[in-house]
Amino acid sequence: MNPFSMKPLKVILVGAGRVASHYSQILSTYKEELKNLEVVGVIDTKEQRAKELALALGCRYFTDVEMFTQKSNADLCLVLTPSNTHFEVAKKALVRGINTVVEKPSTLLLSESLELQEIANTQGLYLATIHQNRFNKAVVFAKSILENNLLGSLVSVSIRLIWSRPDSYYQDEWHGKWASDGGVVSQQAFHHLDMARYLCGPISSLSSFGDSLGHPIEVDDTSVGIMKFAGGALGTFELTTAAPRIDREASISILGTNGLLTIGGIALNKVTAFECDSSSDFSNVDTGNFSEEFDSGYGISHHRVLQEIYRDICNGTRNYVSWQDSVETLKLIHGIYASQELRAVIDTKQNSLSRKLGIKEEAK
Repeated sequence: MNPFSMKPLKVILVGAGRVASHYSQILSTYKEELKNLEVVGVIDTKEQRAKELALALGCRYFTDVEMFTQKSNADLCLVLTPSNTHFEVAKKALVRGINTVVEKPSTLLLSESLELQEIANTQGLYLATIHQNRFNKAVVFAKSILENNLLGSLVSVSIRLIWSRPDSYYQDEWHGKWASDGGVVSQQAFHHLDMARYLCGPISSLSSFGDSLGHPIEVDDTSVGIMKFAGGALGTFELTTAAPRIDREASISILGTNGLLTIGGIALNKVTAFECDSSSDFSNVDTGNFSEEFDSGYGISHHRVLQEIYRDICNGTRNYVSWQDSVETLKLIHGIYASQELRAVIDTKQNSLSRKLGIKEEAK
C-alpha cells in the first residue's frame, strides 16, 4: 500500500531542545516525504523555547504535558526530552491512548522500559525507540552482506567512536550526570553499541573500563572494553567524547573468515572497506553507492524512521525496530557500566544493572 494514500497522523513533540531542532530540520528538509505527519503541538517546560519551535513548525505550544495529553486527539507523541524524563513523559502519553516514540535511550532504568512495554501492550498502542542509523544506506548494505554470510564466520568486531564535546555541552541541568544521563556509553555510543548487536548478534559476555579523562564530569567521557559474541566472535570498543575540537570517527569494522567490512564516516554513513570471496556477486560492488554525506552525528535517516513508523501505525504492522530490541541494547549498556563498577567480567544473561545509571540522588 502507498503510505501517502493513508490518513495523516497528528503528532506532538515533547521537548524543544537540541534534538527537537534536528527534528524540525528533518521535517522541513523532507517535507514531501513526511507530508502525512502533521505536527499539531510542541511542549516544553521552557516557554520561550517551546514558542520558538512551534513558530518554526507552524503549530501551537504548551508548557504542560499533562494539560495537552488530556485534551489532545494526537495520534503520535515524539518524546525528545532529557533521558531521565523519557519514562514519565511516555507513560503520560500512553495512558492517554497516544502511540509513543522515544528518542534513545528508551529509558535509563530497565524496570521503566518494561513498565512502558506492559502499558503499551495492554492498551494496544505503538511504542518504539529511535534507531535512525539502522536505516543508513551503509548499514542496510552491511546487513545484507552479513545476512547472506558473505564474510564467513565472524572473527572480530571493532567499534570506534571518537567524538568531541566541549565542556559547555555538559553544563546544562542534565548532561554528564548519572541520575539524568549517563556518559558516552549510554548517550553518544548508544547507536554504535546497538549496531554491534544488530549486525553481529547477541553479546554473551564483556568487560569494560571507563573514566572522565577530558571533562570535569561525574560520568565517563571515555570507555573501552572487550566483548564475546554468542556466535563466537571477539570484539572491542573504544568510545570517547574527549577528542579535540571536532567529531572524527564513528565506525564498526567486522572481520570474517571470508572477508572484511568497515562502516565509517561521522555516523556510520560510509562503507570505507569491503572485501569478500571473489566468487560472490558482491565482490566487485561499487560501495560508493551505499555511502552518504552527513553533517553531524545525528545523520539524516530520521525521515526514513518516521516513514517506517507511519506505515506501521497506519497499517497495524510492526516492521520497525521492536521496543524489546531497544530494551536489549539498554541491558547491554547496563552490563558495560556494571562491569566498570564491579571491575568484573559480566555475563549478559544475568542482566546485571548499573548501580549509578538513572538512580536518583536520594536513592543512592
